[in-house]
Amino acid sequence: GACRAADELVAVKEQRLLPFVAGQMELIAPNVTALLGSEVTAQVLAATGGLAGLAKVPSCNVQVVGKGSKELHGFARVAAMRHFGVIHGCPLVQECLPEHRVKAMRTVAGRVALASRVDLTRSDAAGNQGRVWAEEIRGKLEQWHAPPPGKTVKPLPLPVTDAKTK
Repeated sequence: GACRAADELVAVKEQRLLPFVAGQMELIAPNVTALLGSEVTAQVLAATGGLAGLAKVPSCNVQVVGKGSKELHGFARVAAMRHFGVIHGCPLVQECLPEHRVKAMRTVAGRVALASRVDLTRSDAAGNQGRVWAEEIRGKLEQWHAPPPGKTVKPLPLPVTDAKTK
């Protein structure tokens, strides 16, 4: 009885609630959704108390939004990932190589802070600015993933042939 009811609740959540929340995120915060995706945007807005709360958070603190110290529940704090909040789950950060994820999170957090302020003022209700910033971040990721340029070999300078008198 109880297991079947729990399974039904999970099915309702996956079939109805999550698509509904995803659709509402496009209306509430289109620019933040363009950067983070609808699920991560919903988590960030829930953790900050809405769009007005997110707009007040400085960009250096946006990357740790949603991370609580109580989430470890008895596990060691040594192995816990520090400075990783909800934004760590966004597609822009996840498609990045692990060695560049901290830098990618910092970049995304800065743009999310700006996008939340754009969404709060409703100056771009279509979410175009968020898409522009997402493409800019993808370009940076491609640059970070590219191999470093090869060293160019400089030719030696021509030797001086005039004999010097002593």
